[in-house]
Amino acid sequence: MRDTEKQFRKYIPKNINYVIISSPENFYYISGYASHQHTVSRMAGMAAIVMGCNSKEEFTKLLVMDYEYNNVIKYVKDKDYEVIAYDTWVGVKEEEEISKNKSIKKNDKKTIFNLLVDIIDASKNKKIKVGIEKDFVSSNFYTQLESIFPNIEFMDISNQLIYSRSVKTEEEILIFKELIKIQDKALLKVMNSLRVDISEKELADIYIKEVIKNYGISPSTWSMFAIGENASILGLPSEKKLKNGEVFKYDGGVNKNFSFYTTDFARSWIIGKKGQMLVELKTRLFEAQRLMIENMKPGVKIKEIFNLGYNYVKEKYPQYERGHLGHSISLGPSTWEAPLITKTEERVLEKGMILCVEVPLYIKGIGGFNIEDMVLIKEDGAEILSNITPHFGEGNIF
Repeated sequence: MRDTEKQFRKYIPKNINYVIISSPENFYYISGYASHQHTVSRMAGMAAIVMGCNSKEEFTKLLVMDYEYNNVIKYVKDKDYEVIAYDTWVGVKEEEEISKNKSIKKNDKKTIFNLLVDIIDASKNKKIKVGIEKDFVSSNFYTQLESIFPNIEFMDISNQLIYSRSVKTEEEILIFKELIKIQDKALLKVMNSLRVDISEKELADIYIKEVIKNYGISPSTWSMFAIGENASILGLPSEKKLKNGEVFKYDGGVNKNFSFYTTDFARSWIIGKKGQMLVELKTRLFEAQRLMIENMKPGVKIKEIFNLGYNYVKEKYPQYERGHLGHSISLGPSTWEAPLITKTEERVLEKGMILCVEVPLYIKGIGGFNIEDMVLIKEDGAEILSNITPHFGEGNIF
C-alpha cells in the first residue's frame, strides 16, 4: 500500500464500507498511476478506484478501460492492487481476429458500473455506506450510481481527500522540492533579464523556455508576468513594456505532467528609480511574510499565523484588507486548497504540510506586490523551499 493511501485511510469515516475514487488526481494520489483517458476527459466513468474500508474486507481495486490495461499493470508497482478492465468502444482486437478474419465473440462485456456491482455487494447489508467525491462526479454519474445501488447511502469524502493531501509523504516532499527548484531557476533567469523596455510577453517566453527544458514539466497556464498597473489586475502577458520606476510582478508555477503536482510562489521587483512609497510598502509586506514564517511550527493554530502577518501590515497601512495570506497546495486542479491561512482557520500546523505563504497588496493604476514562498513545516519550524530567486535584487532591481 502506498504511503499516500495509508495517509488517506486515516481520515475515512469509520462507518463507511467502501470508497469510490473518481477524479484523475485522486486516482493518481492513491495508486501512483495517472489513467490517460481519465486525465484527458476528466469524466468519472473513465476509471475508478474502489476501496474496501472495513477490517474484514480491506482492499484496493483499480478499474480501468481495456485500452490501457497493459500499461496499468506495468506501471502499478504495488501488488496489493488488483487491476480490472472494463470493455470500451475502442475495440482492441485479438491478432487472429485481423490476420485470420476470425470473430471472437465476447458475450460478457462489462461497463464500469457492472464492475462496481461485482465488487460492492450491497445485498449483505442494506445499511451499506459508500464514500464518493461529490465535488467531482457529474449529476449523471451520481444518478446512475443511485439507480444501480438503491439501498446504499452515498457520503461525500471530498473534504477527507483534501485533508489527507494537505500533509505530504516523504515521496511527495521530494517531488515538490524538484518542481520548486525548476520553477525557481526559471524565475531567476527572468529576474536577471529585467530591464527597461522589455515586455511582459518577452519575460514570459524566457520563463517558459527554461521550464520546458525539463522533460515532463510545464509552466502553469495561469502564470502572471505583469508590469506596472497590470500588477494590480489579473490577466495574461501583454506587449506592455517595463518603464523606469515601475513594478514587475511574477506569480506562477509549474506542473508535473500526468502526476498533477503543482507549485505557486511569487516575486515583485521595482526596476530603476525607486519611489519611497513603493519601497516602504514592499519592505513592510516582506517583513510581515517573514514574521509569519518564523513563527510556523507544528501545533501552532493557522489563524495565529494569519493574525501575525495581517496585523503587522495593518499597523502601518490601516486600509489593508485581505481574506487569506496563503494556502495549502498539492495536486490541483485548483492551485490552492484547504487549509487556507485565514483569521478563522482553527486547524493547527502539522509536520509535512507544504503551504504557500503570501502577503500581497495592490494599488489600482500603479501595481503592487505579492511576497510569496512555498514553505515546508518541519519538526522544529518551517523551511522556505523557494529559496533561489531573491525577493530583493541588486543594482537597479529592488
